[in-house]
Amino acid sequence: MFKTYQKYLIKDFLKKYFMFSMVFLLLIFTLGILEEISFLKDLNNNHLLAYILTFLNSPITLFEIFPFILILTTQYLFYDIFKKDELNLLKINGLSNLKILSILFFLSVCLGIFNITIFYNIASKLKFQY
Repeated sequence: MFKTYQKYLIKDFLKKYFMFSMVFLLLIFTLGILEEISFLKDLNNNHLLAYILTFLNSPITLFEIFPFILILTTQYLFYDIFKKDELNLLKINGLSNLKILSILFFLSVCLGIFNITIFYNIASKLKFQY
């Protein structure tokens, strides 16, 4: 079973990962709507079409920037750990930097496998509908 520090690091990392993912998804959606509206401005279509097209195209764009999101998440996690002075607390309790990095490494690999196997399939089907 997971130890307390492992649960803490995993929970904090996943929380920051989903936060960054939602922020980037909102940015992608906003920019996509503006792009689709400017593309469809000459046609006499409803603006609802622009929202639908943006909804179909946003997940594949998010998939393409997941490595960037992963890097930002890791940096923000370490920034919070340093800011709250939790790294010294973890080291006092016997954890090394390698142990902390190995937890984050395996979590990143699991997230990558999930993104490639499940998220990419859903995103590519939506892109095909686009």
